[in-house]
Amino acid sequence: MCFHEGVGKKYVCVSFDDFDVANFDDPRALRGALNIGKSKSAADIDVISKYKSSAAKYYFHRTKLDILAFLSSKSSFLRYNITPERWLEMRFPKDGKARRDTVRKSFLAMCRPGDALVNLDSSWLPLHERTFSAAKEKGVICYTLVYDLIPILLPQTTHGMMPLIFHKWLANSVDYTSK
Repeated sequence: MCFHEGVGKKYVCVSFDDFDVANFDDPRALRGALNIGKSKSAADIDVISKYKSSAAKYYFHRTKLDILAFLSSKSSFLRYNITPERWLEMRFPKDGKARRDTVRKSFLAMCRPGDALVNLDSSWLPLHERTFSAAKEKGVICYTLVYDLIPILLPQTTHGMMPLIFHKWLANSVDYTSK
């Protein structure tokens, strides 16, 4: 199973053998099994790790997000792709123990000729295109699901440069999409 790890800005893979398939029944359990958005300890929150070089900025942002999470300010967490509840889980684990680390490997290192890459979500950034193109070069069959043409059909309803970004992505996706 591969997914884009927004915090690390890369694609990672987890072998199905590394976690219990029963986790598919519960999205929260699956997220936990994959360690999505998980930090190594309560003090090291991945989503603000870019501030690690400045202790003042790091502790300011961590404290700000703690307060916003306690206030259940969902909009404040959208940019981090987490919920206030998830933030509190990362900061203050109920059992006080770190979860078992699932072994993550580079997507391109794990994929083999004949593997299938199924893209079910928006992947409009150059990073995605480079990764999918490299996968296709390795013999991976790339499936792309296009479920929304609003940026092309109704560009006035989208924000900023989205219609141009979407159009470029859609045109370029032909280069790596097998089906």
